[in-house]
Amino acid sequence: MPQTLNLSGMPRGTGSLQVRGRTYWMIYTDETGRQIQSNTKTEDLGEAKRVLAGTAIRVLERRLDALREALGEAPKARAGTRGANRPGVDRGHAAGRQPVRRHAAGGRDGKKVPGGRS
Repeated sequence: MPQTLNLSGMPRGTGSLQVRGRTYWMIYTDETGRQIQSNTKTEDLGEAKRVLAGTAIRVLERRLDALREALGEAPKARAGTRGANRPGVDRGHAAGRQPVRRHAAGGRDGKKVPGGRS
């Protein structure tokens, strides 16, 4: 069966490209289902497609890992990963993410919380 392409010329479900100003932006769905809009930082359509394709491959590999985990299989380690799937490497709950900073007043939206830190 032939692969259906979207308007950007990419396989359906891998994301799409938009021109904003002079640069291409990619719009794709990450492994958690969130829609992500990211600047490819290029004015060249071919390069933008390569950036989107690389991102789509990473997302699809993570989805495959989740499926393998659901089946009770160990995720396959890949060259070029930064310890995410390597045995013996614990990346923690929020690996690669910055901690959420709270307002100095100790509450949400700048409101003081009774008994909270000042």
